[in-house]
Amino acid sequence: MKNNRYLILLSVLLVVTHCVFVAVTYFSDRNDLQESICVWSEGTRDTFNLSLEEKSIAMQQIATYVGNDPVIQHLFLEARRILTKNDNDYDAPEVKQIRKALFESVRRSWDVMHDNYDVRQLHFHFGPGSTSFLRVHKPGKYGDNMDHVRYTIVDANALLTPTRGFETGRIYSGIRGVVPVFITDTESGEQLHVGALEAGTSFSFLLDVLRQSLATDFAVLLTM
Repeated sequence: MKNNRYLILLSVLLVVTHCVFVAVTYFSDRNDLQESICVWSEGTRDTFNLSLEEKSIAMQQIATYVGNDPVIQHLFLEARRILTKNDNDYDAPEVKQIRKALFESVRRSWDVMHDNYDVRQLHFHFGPGSTSFLRVHKPGKYGDNMDHVRYTIVDANALLTPTRGFETGRIYSGIRGVVPVFITDTESGEQLHVGALEAGTSFSFLLDVLRQSLATDFAVLLTM
């Protein structure tokens, strides 16, 4: 009986020791897993933010390059003058003619950017605020005001400084780069602000690239 009692106590001690070992190992492994997930998720988030910033800078660079073409600057300024002369009638024959000339000046470059670099839109806006003069990606739609939708444009025209980043729109959510367009007055030598030029790409394109490179799905939640 005494030997049996010792055997039972030893068995219980072994079971308790084993349970403690299993519990310690479980919680240690769980903590290591959670820590690994946190490190991984932070790295993925940083990659996402960096990719978003790089893409928005790329869009701003495109808008800067196009907006600093002297021919385009001249046509954009002439468009504003003709529009003013025609009481802001976007369908006036003279206005349509200058819009077509501006479109033709960027059409070939636009085709290359659109086909090879996933640039989804190139858009000329007049201020104050944001009124569309020419959507190079959709030239038949113009004259609509977007003051309460396109704040990157509103700010670029109001603050006369480049803007960029993620922004929702009427059709899709995009990554935008916007620059105010200036031209030097030949008589006074002053810098005249003409309007704003925007280049943009689809937000879903960035997510597709990250999904393929990181083998990770993304869900983006937006609030009002």
